[in-house]
Amino acid sequence: MPTISKVTNPVWANSDKTLITCSIDIETEVDGVTSVESHPFMASPNDTVDYGKQIFADCIAGKYGGVGAYVAVPIVAPTLTFLQFFALFTPAEQANIVNSTDTQVKLFILMAAGASMLDMGNPEVIQGVNYLSSKGLVVKERVPDILTCKALS
Repeated sequence: MPTISKVTNPVWANSDKTLITCSIDIETEVDGVTSVESHPFMASPNDTVDYGKQIFADCIAGKYGGVGAYVAVPIVAPTLTFLQFFALFTPAEQANIVNSTDTQVKLFILMAAGASMLDMGNPEVIQGVNYLSSKGLVVKERVPDILTCKALS
């Protein structure tokens, strides 16, 4: 059975302080040979395994040093080429957009095609995709997936 031989680098994994990430060294013995491997681990007071609850409690108690501060990771919107951007739409949506006679749709696509890169967090891109949806060219429920680049992934 594996044994946890070392816990290092405990850090809060969320602002609620209900999760701690750390590294654990797991010692295993096979045919009399002991090996140690380091693994990332997330501990919680509600962990499904007892050793996870114990590691969390030991971290809180300071057994492995202080628990490092939680640092929120800023979400950076993806930047795409026009071809990558247009590939987020289904073939039917692409046809709808290309065949649209709406001046604002044409202007949005012309500007998007002319940009070297499209920042998916740019308010003009967001407004443009929402406009496509408002004109029935893109399925409304797909807009969040398109803007987060999850469409067609």
